[in-house]
Amino acid sequence: MITGRGSRLFILLACFVLPSSALLAQRISDVKLRYSGTIITRAKLENVGTLAVDFYRHNFDAEIGLGQAFIGLTYQYATKEKHTRKLGNDFGKVEAGGMLAAGYNFIFSERFRLETFGRARIWGKTNYAQALHATDTDFRLNLVMFAPGGVAMIGARPLFPSAQIGVNVNKFGRVQGLAGAGTWWNNCGLYLTAFQAFNGVTEALNPGEDADKIFANLKNAGVTFGVTYEYRDFLIWLKQNYALMNGGNDLTLSLQYQHFFQKRRR
Repeated sequence: MITGRGSRLFILLACFVLPSSALLAQRISDVKLRYSGTIITRAKLENVGTLAVDFYRHNFDAEIGLGQAFIGLTYQYATKEKHTRKLGNDFGKVEAGGMLAAGYNFIFSERFRLETFGRARIWGKTNYAQALHATDTDFRLNLVMFAPGGVAMIGARPLFPSAQIGVNVNKFGRVQGLAGAGTWWNNCGLYLTAFQAFNGVTEALNPGEDADKIFANLKNAGVTFGVTYEYRDFLIWLKQNYALMNGGNDLTLSLQYQHFFQKRRR
């Protein structure tokens, strides 16, 4: 259940992201279902080096859109190859859990919007000291800039670039900076995102007072490359993350179905 600082964080999120008056004023605009499968074959830890691992994460998301807001549920099952001699697998234990997610988009103009997103654990006994912890409680702000009319024509179709900058704060107070850029053309997207934590556990083998939350509170950094393709109500998303500090080289494939009842949200 949601307890301690996690509960206070999510209460703040609910008050800021999903004002009750805004929710009541909106009808259901869309529904979204998504499955994401992640394979992690290598992980990097400070003062340890790169370790071979066999980690897998399976995420199932269901979301209801309410105009510029949404609310949803996430179930995650994190597992590994149990019969392996890879040393890195000792850092992870099989775990499952559920989270409540919510968000709101503040649209300032045709070129700028502020995206808010938060999630909180509502089910599952999470061990934050191990690498395969299945739930998180955190809050993210993203300022997104884009060109609604496109900037160039390629093959008689416009090119739509975008950029974002943001911050993510988790229940332990770790702050991550985020920055990214991308472009969309003819139902295809190409994206690059970088992140850097400014605080947290630097050495997993020497966590000090943070021994109970080692892997959920790592001071980490990485870059992620993503490719998307849209076909009607379906979206395929392939992402590859490269760890620069305290993280895994994650390959993720997402399959998403989203049906709109009203005009699309921006």
